Amino acid sequence: MKYADIQQLQDAGLITGEQRDKIIAHFNVKEDSNRFLAIISFVGAVLVAAGIALLIAANWDVIPRGVKLAAGLGLMLGAHGFGWWLREVRQNYRKTGEALHLGGSLLFLANIALVGQIYNISTRPPNAFLLWWAGIAVLPWLLRSKAQHLLALLAFGIWFGFEINQEDSLVRLNDECQVLAYS
Repeated sequence: MKYADIQQLQDAGLITGEQRDKIIAHFNVKEDSNRFLAIISFVGAVLVAAGIALLIAANWDVIPRGVKLAAGLGLMLGAHGFGWWLREVRQNYRKTGEALHLGGSLLFLANIALVGQIYNISTRPPNAFLLWWAGIAVLPWLLRSKAQHLLALLAFGIWFGFEINQEDSLVRLNDECQVLAYS
């Protein structure tokens, strides 16, 4: 028996709200969730973020500096804002809202790269991933999102992987895979 079936019984007047709650508790029924839709939403968020980055990259010389920055910031904030609205205000498209938050977090990384390209900032590559991780590290707790938690862990792992292989790193693996201290 599905949650929606029990709800239809109550809507038809065949059972009371108390009886509905007892049936749900007895059979341990959870709200219906479409995992396929959730997976497609997350894949879509990643592809949209990548498409936006590619669109900017393909038209790099034509787009003015201010427009690039405004578009990047607007898209990132728009994704987070619309995701919040779907999850918290409407509360009926929670997975889609979570996917938009994920897209906004990925767009934050794209914006870091965008600013680095616009102003020709040449720094250590691990620093960009550290900034990305620092910028999204609080989102799993603010949004109560497992997907954001996984993304924050992924960002930290990417930063650590880059950092451990950087020549001027405090923690670096040499050819024998021994940890060397920077001296």
